[in-house]
Amino acid sequence: MTSGDLIGMTGFHLTFTPVLRPSGRAGVSAMGKLTGCVSPNGLHSELLSGVISATGKAEAHPVDSRPLGALRSAGGKGTIMWSPTRARSRFSWSMSISPVKAEIAFSATITGGKLNGDTVMAGPVLVRVKPGLGDGGLGGLSTDLAVVVFG
Repeated sequence: MTSGDLIGMTGFHLTFTPVLRPSGRAGVSAMGKLTGCVSPNGLHSELLSGVISATGKAEAHPVDSRPLGALRSAGGKGTIMWSPTRARSRFSWSMSISPVKAEIAFSATITGGKLNGDTVMAGPVLVRVKPGLGDGGLGGLSTDLAVVVFG
């Protein structure tokens, strides 16, 4: 693993299906964009931006009325389609949550394709919560801006 392979900015949105409620489980789908990518060590200067898609599972704490507080853990697998090369990276991902601060720490490992073997860190990420309809729960999370480091 080479340190400083790529740095960029991301915005992303996660959707929970069904709405994540206390003590519940849900599927997660995520979409995002990487922009403004630079390669400090010059090894991946051809990767300028990318489109992220991912899926996974989430679990909720047994009791917590705050929408983000319901989320205990989430993780899964995904891909990045890089521009302008159209190369791909496969990754596994996980999130840790600070419900009091509404921050998420995101980490991933590239498991195949471009940047294979790199770890990926983003966070802390300030998020907007999309409450579920009706009796609440967590319908989704999104952020407009986070720094992402591949290395």
